[in-house]
Amino acid sequence: MSSPFRVGFSLIEVIIVVAILSIMFAIGAPILGGFLTRNDLTLAGNALAIDLYRAQAQSRDQTRDNSWGVHVQSGSITLYEGASYATRVTAFDEVYTLAGSITPSGASDYVFAKQTGLPTSTGTTTLTSTANIAITVVVNGKGMVEH
Repeated sequence: MSSPFRVGFSLIEVIIVVAILSIMFAIGAPILGGFLTRNDLTLAGNALAIDLYRAQAQSRDQTRDNSWGVHVQSGSITLYEGASYATRVTAFDEVYTLAGSITPSGASDYVFAKQTGLPTSTGTTTLTSTANIAITVVVNGKGMVEH
């Protein structure tokens, strides 16, 4: 015997479901993109601050009897051993790769004096995302890192 009821979905039901899913995706995609951009920016700001703290601590501890510094450039943040980025000991570089959506500006090189841990120069580095959200990291004359 055949059933008087058909099993399945009608074309109009499928179209309605696809439309609802499309609307949800259109609303959710920009929100997710913004979240990911802010997350990348927060991670980069934290990485810069942590590298600055580590460079200062290693300079105070006289790790490998040398000064330590941090260099910020487009695409990366580098913790290095040496009195300058140009004369660093490359074997001990620790590189954090910045997300492509982040652009650094401002001071690019911070070196901390051996034993005292005081910075040889002060400065402000700003990390800006493609969404024009920015995080600023400041190193003052006493070596305080603010972000």
